[in-house]
Amino acid sequence: MNIVTKTPLVSIATLASLLFTVLASGNPVTAQRARTNPSASSINYLPASDAIIVVSVRRLINEALPAVVAGDPAKLAQIKPNITKVQTVAIASGTFDAKALIAAAHTAAGEKYREEKYRGTTISILGLNDQIKLAGLWDVRIHELGICVLDGNTLAFGSPENVRAAVVAGKAGIASNLALATLANRDPNALIGFGGNVTRALLDNLHVGTDAIAKDIGSIKQVYGSIGSTPTDLSLLVVARTGSAAEAKSVSETVSGLEQ
Repeated sequence: MNIVTKTPLVSIATLASLLFTVLASGNPVTAQRARTNPSASSINYLPASDAIIVVSVRRLINEALPAVVAGDPAKLAQIKPNITKVQTVAIASGTFDAKALIAAAHTAAGEKYREEKYRGTTISILGLNDQIKLAGLWDVRIHELGICVLDGNTLAFGSPENVRAAVVAGKAGIASNLALATLANRDPNALIGFGGNVTRALLDNLHVGTDAIAKDIGSIKQVYGSIGSTPTDLSLLVVARTGSAAEAKSVSETVSGLEQ
């Protein structure tokens, strides 16, 4: 059973807090353009995952964020995630100069740069022990950052351990993420698409208030949706899947009560 919530993205504090919180205004945003979906080869590089988020970084930075923070640059500092501790790896697909990228990483890291040969690839490892802004949006504490050119159009970055997992996944041709990738790409015009399984590990790390709300959240098996732009604002679509109609009704009533 599906529960659908669609709302202007002003402050998402209910079910969407499972994913992240974004503060935005109603300033005009450039008209929608279809997002280029990641190739099947890019998806194959992802290790078996509980959630997939697809971000059109160029559109997000060039179109949406300037409109959101127009006239108020300090508002950019308010864009923060509200997520539990997770293990992540980013797979970036596009056009880039691999040699220039690695040279820049080497220059930036200096003596804290090293290379590791792994299953026919070279992983560049930067000793950071610092906080970086992932995809230009949220701060992530990273001890070491691994970067690996997977093919001519694809690279992976994240912790060295997770980058190694991406290399293994690509060579094995893992297809276990196709269902989640399909959910994350349901809207080709979205700035961000997501699809995820609500696992016990995730629920154990969430603090959702009352026991009644915790019970409702616990009945959700899967969440997917997208963040899109319109001529006047940003919008959020969230679809939650539960195991039964009764559970869906209860979650829907809880969400409606929180929105009031």
